[in-house]
Amino acid sequence: MSEVYSQSLPTKYNYKSNEDANQMFVFEIILTKNNQKTKTIRKIKRNYSGKLINLDEKINYSDIESIQINMYDINNPSNILEVKIKLNHISNYTTFNNSIIYLEFYSNMELLECNYNLLK
Repeated sequence: MSEVYSQSLPTKYNYKSNEDANQMFVFEIILTKNNQKTKTIRKIKRNYSGKLINLDEKINYSDIESIQINMYDINNPSNILEVKIKLNHISNYTTFNNSIIYLEFYSNMELLECNYNLLK
């Protein structure tokens, strides 16, 4: 009986997952509406990049005045990031960037979406 050995060769279709099973982040997103009411969303993420707010949440972009994001690194509880952003309603696109995180907020079909990328 002959044995067949296979070897995984690198191809242009191989990619690295940005998920780390040992890493976990908690995002607390506080949305302040134009009428000064607030809505809080909490999400747990294992990825260094992804979507924080998507269309399924049905948040109208024009109703939101500002956003505060608190990020907690579960593996390093003293590592807390707090970001406050005022949305640009003229261009319907707002970004924030520092040495830790890149955030982009935009209107898609008049609904708010937010992507994040943690800079390692």
